[in-house]
Formats: sequence, C-alpha cells, structure tokens
Amino acid sequence: MLDFVVYSATTIALWSVIGLSLNLQFGLTGLVNFGQVLPFAIGAYGAGFAAVHGMPWWSGAIGGIVLAPLIGLLAVAWLILHRIAEGPLGRLLRVIREDETLAATLGRNPLRFQMLVTVVAWTLAGAAGVLYAHVTGYVSPASFMVIETFVIWTAVVLGGPGSNLGVVAGTVLVQLTSVSTRFVAQWSHLPSDLVANLRLAAFGLVLVLVFLYRPQGLLPERKKAYDVDRR
Repeated sequence: MLDFVVYSATTIALWSVIGLSLNLQFGLTGLVNFGQVLPFAIGAYGAGFAAVHGMPWWSGAIGGIVLAPLIGLLAVAWLILHRIAEGPLGRLLRVIREDETLAATLGRNPLRFQMLVTVVAWTLAGAAGVLYAHVTGYVSPASFMVIETFVIWTAVVLGGPGSNLGVVAGTVLVQLTSVSTRFVAQWSHLPSDLVANLRLAAFGLVLVLVFLYRPQGLLPERKKAYDVDRR
C-alpha cells in the first residue's frame, strides 16, 4: 500500500510539472502545443543514456534539476509560473492571448514573448523528464506517444487553463484515475488493452462534458480588472 501511495504521489508530481508547463503556453499565452511530451522525452532519454553508459548524472541533466526532490521541483515550477502569471509579464501574456494586435500596438513583440514562454515551458518539461527516467528506471518510445499529450491536455482543460492550482488539481484527478483503473483489469479479469481503451474513452467523454458545461475548468483562472489610468 505504501509503495502505491509513493508511486501515485511521484506520478502526480511529475505530470503536474508537465501540466504547468503546458498551462504556461496555452492557459496563459494562448499557444496551442500538441508536442509538449517531446521535451519530457528528451529529458528522460538524456538521463537514461547517461545512466546506461556510466556517465555522470549531471551529463544527462542539462536543462533539468536532477537532485531536486519531486515536491521541490513542483514547488519551484509553481513559484516560477505564479510569479510570471501575477506579474507584469503575466498581464502582457494575457494580452497576447486575447489580442496579439493589441499587444503589438503597445510596443511589444508577441513572437518574442511566445518564444520565451516556449523555452521556459520546455525547460520545465525536460527537468520532469529527467526525474521520470530516474524514478521509473526505464524509458522507451511507448512512454511518449500521442496518448501522453492527450492526457496532459486533459489535465489542463479539466483543471482550468490559466490556473496553476486548477492544472495541479486536474493532474491529480487524471493520474489517480489512470493509476487506479489498472486494478480494474485485475479485479474484473478484463484484458488490460480493453481497460486502457475504456480509460481513454472516459477521458474523452470528460473533455466533451467540460467543454459543454464548464469550459473554464473546475478551478478557473481568476479574472482581474486593472485601472489603466492609475500611476
């Protein structure tokens, strides 16, 4: 039981970082990215390659924080993105999300900030990938397929795009569902492939329902009004 709790907490922490990195791009800036699993895979393969070939741990951790505790990494990601979201840069990113032309008229280059957001998001995802490789001890192409991207998007949309707390909450729900349904195959004696397909179908249904009845997510982004005349 303890092993299951530790594994679940580890999985939630790792995928929360991935979800937060996607939220920075989509939820805050409006950038649609269906390849966020790629930097996650790069980080994992970098760590795996270094371990297999007896290289120092830091050689496979460029752009990642290998020795940081899982919760520490999540906390760092949270603090970075919270400061970005609540500061002047966050307000600018929201302007870019809503109207790039308006941002340009304010003297800001939308492409420049979109590139900055992408670099930060990929760094976070790569760091999570490095930790994933060390935690699981196994890396394969099957771990980084389109399905994983779908799962990340499910967590972000379910929790609330633009809301860091919502994304973490969405990740908790998605990962707990994913992990717990593995026991269904054992208890019901159903084929594991069938259970996996039913799980994805359930995620798809949840996304449709969220889009229809609560498009802002379970914990939506808080909207703020700013006095433009205040000095």
